[in-house]
Amino acid sequence: MPEARWKRHEREVARLLGGARLPNTGRRGPDVLAGPWAVEVKVRKALPRWLEGAILQAEEEAKATGRRRLAVLVVAEGQGKALRPPASGGH
Repeated sequence: MPEARWKRHEREVARLLGGARLPNTGRRGPDVLAGPWAVEVKVRKALPRWLEGAILQAEEEAKATGRRRLAVLVVAEGQGKALRPPASGGH
């Protein structure tokens, strides 16, 4: 049976960050440990357009300055666009 897509992506993220993928034991924990980071990997068919735009902007600006890209998401109360709270489980 082929390896699950999400496992392949977790392994690739671990490799790129020089870390290790943690096996899924059914307990809570990060997908990857890499240096100071506990990494959660999510796989989706598509990202929201605004997020794709932020990543593209980071890529373009990184190329222009010869640096590595990084997009940071911040939730600041009273600023920007409101985010919907996560759906409650089972109510």
